Amino acid sequence: MLNGGLKMKLTKKQIKKYLEFLVNNKHYMGLTDFDIELKNNARNLGGDLAEVKPDDLEKKLLIELSNDFLKAKPKEQANILFHELIHARVAIMNERQAKGDTAYFEECFVNDLVRGFERGGIIKWN
Repeated sequence: MLNGGLKMKLTKKQIKKYLEFLVNNKHYMGLTDFDIELKNNARNLGGDLAEVKPDDLEKKLLIELSNDFLKAKPKEQANILFHELIHARVAIMNERQAKGDTAYFEECFVNDLVRGFERGGIIKWN
């Protein structure tokens, strides 16, 4: 039974699948330069399905999954992982804004997102 602090170990297949998804989609958020690490144990995250801890200085994202994430359907898992990439980008923007000129860092954030969508072939004329 999965409850409390019990941890489930992710299989190599799960780790590969989730990391591939994250790496293939990180450029949409302007996170191309970031390495992604996935914790190999899932645990109860107090209602959260996943958590991301960005490290802007080291250009790393650490993602932890919950036991409930592992029980979710594949489409929901993809949505959750994409959601965490957005959380990472917003957290990085907020950290950068706190260090300086808000307008400048907002512009950097928007430029990163636009470049990400360009790389993904999303921005184009009909």
